[in-house]
This record gives sequence, C-alpha cells and structure tokens, in this order.
Amino acid sequence: MGEGVTYPSMHAMLARWIPPLERSTFAAYVYAGSNFGTIISLPLSGWLCSLENGWPLSFYIFGVAGIIWFIVWMFLVYDTPSTHPRINPQEKAFILASIGPQDEDDRSDSIPWCSMLKCVPLWAILVTQCGQSWAFYTQLTELPTYMAKILHFDIQSNSLLSAIPYLTSWWFGIACSKFADWLLGRGVVSLSMSYKIWNSV
Repeated sequence: MGEGVTYPSMHAMLARWIPPLERSTFAAYVYAGSNFGTIISLPLSGWLCSLENGWPLSFYIFGVAGIIWFIVWMFLVYDTPSTHPRINPQEKAFILASIGPQDEDDRSDSIPWCSMLKCVPLWAILVTQCGQSWAFYTQLTELPTYMAKILHFDIQSNSLLSAIPYLTSWWFGIACSKFADWLLGRGVVSLSMSYKIWNSV
C-alpha cells in the first residue's frame, strides 16, 4: 500500500518540479525505475527461490523495501518546490521561473468529469498506458513460465534471462528521452508534438 502512491503522483510531481525542456529525460529516469527494479528483483528472486525454503524471503525482502521506500517518501518528497524546506534558493527560483506560477488557491475542488470524458488526449494516454501495462505485466508473469515449462531453464538461469527484456527497455527508454530533449532543445519539434510522438513510441 505504501508504494501505491508512487504511480498516480508521478505526472503531478513531474509537472510541478521539472522544467518542460528537461521533462522527457526526467520522466524516462523516473519511469525506468519499474524496469530497473525488475532487472534487480528477477535475478534476486530466482536466487532466493533456489535456496532451500528461500522463496518466502522474496516476499519479505521486497515488502520491507516497500515500507522503507514509503517512509523515505513521506519525509523527503514535497508537493511543490515552494513548500520544500531544504531546496537551494537558486534551484527553487530556476524551477519556478521555468514552470510558472503554481497557485494552489486557484484550484477548484470539483473534478471536471464531463470534460475529462470528452478529452481526446486523456483517452490517448489512457489507451497507451493500458497497452504498455498489459505488455509489461504479461511479459513479467508469462515469460518465466515459458522459460521454465517450454525451454526448461533452471530457476536461476530463468530469472537472469527473464530480466534481459527489461534491461533493454530501461536502456532504450533513457536513450529515447535524451533524443527527445535534444530535438526539443533545437526546436525540431514542439513540446506538444514531442509528447505525442514519444507517448506513441
């Protein structure tokens, strides 16, 4: 439950903390955490499962890591640069100047459900996120089964080989984000077009 706040808050955190021209790179690093975590957890879980009665440890270790992550998040993460007590004043000024005013008092408490349901960009993001999540979790759950049942790899080899697609995805995501920021910095594409292109990729 402690880790559950991470994904829903990421878009809001990136919008409030990261200047627009650097957002592609930072978003790639943030979201690459899922792939990087899988790169670490698959081989570690495979090794733990190879130990006698070691498979429960994979649940305990990652559960404790999630609790520690939640505690660190609660004490170190702030909604906006304006509310962060330890941020460097020059860095705060740079972020706020890049992003613009963030007046929390202007926000309405009502959720614009009708506008959201008619918003084509929102539906585009929803469809691509559902597709990406379906591919990610299908591969995460079915690839090790395929490796074990069809290719007959032992559990340690299986876990190492199953991590390779996530290593590739992690590297490719970071490389694409650098390229996206390079294109933005040179004015080759607009910010809106960049989001559309890389969201589709």
